[in-house]
Amino acid sequence: MTSTAETAADRTPVNRWLAFATAIALAALSVASLAASQGAARVPRPNTGFAQPYAGTPTYQQYAPTEATSARQVNRPYGQKAADRLARKLGLNKRHAFTAKQYRLFVSGKGVGGDPGDAKLVDESVRIFINTTGHPLYVKVNGKVTPIVLVATG
Repeated sequence: MTSTAETAADRTPVNRWLAFATAIALAALSVASLAASQGAARVPRPNTGFAQPYAGTPTYQQYAPTEATSARQVNRPYGQKAADRLARKLGLNKRHAFTAKQYRLFVSGKGVGGDPGDAKLVDESVRIFINTTGHPLYVKVNGKVTPIVLVATG
């Protein structure tokens, strides 16, 4: 009969070998991961005119508009056909879009599981996002409701 000490001693080389093999495997995976990330970093990015981190998510930069170089380019209508084409390229489907009624319920916080505070934040964010001459923001300035359109300055 063997003692517990002998059994543990007999297993020590196996444990050391497993620890060593695991360390080698982890090191190999780390090197492979690093090499892959460096290869991805070399993929040319579209020249949108914007620098990181303001250029947006690299995966979607190819769909982003370029930086406006003149005031005429700002707030120019995109058009429904071009918007639909862009949506398809981004993998969006009109079947998954809100109806006008669903949108009103969502931004009022009255939809299923709605929260008026969260809805107000989403509504304000969307209004800023779509802010154009056709969709100005309205704010009170010195007690007077004033339309505001955000424009790029150069």
